Amino acid sequence: MMNVNRPSGVNMNPYQKPTAEQLSQRKKSKVQDEVHISKQAQKMLEKHTQLDSARKQKVARLKEAVQSGNYQVDTYQVAEKIYQFWFGKKE
Repeated sequence: MMNVNRPSGVNMNPYQKPTAEQLSQRKKSKVQDEVHISKQAQKMLEKHTQLDSARKQKVARLKEAVQSGNYQVDTYQVAEKIYQFWFGKKE
């Protein structure tokens, strides 16, 4: 038979409400997190934000064209992309 011991030095019962002392210790020990973003990461974020807004504009234009019935599928371009995907060649 295996004995499982309680954690040493800690009077912990998960089913018992924490005491006032335990709550005050938790409040004292709260430390705020800090995040430092490098300049390179900031540049990447700016670029991503610009690309994201351009993509949103493109999607909005496409949605409008589809909803109005003006969107035309270029079948040649679709066939070319499928061919490139499967055969890795460009003609």
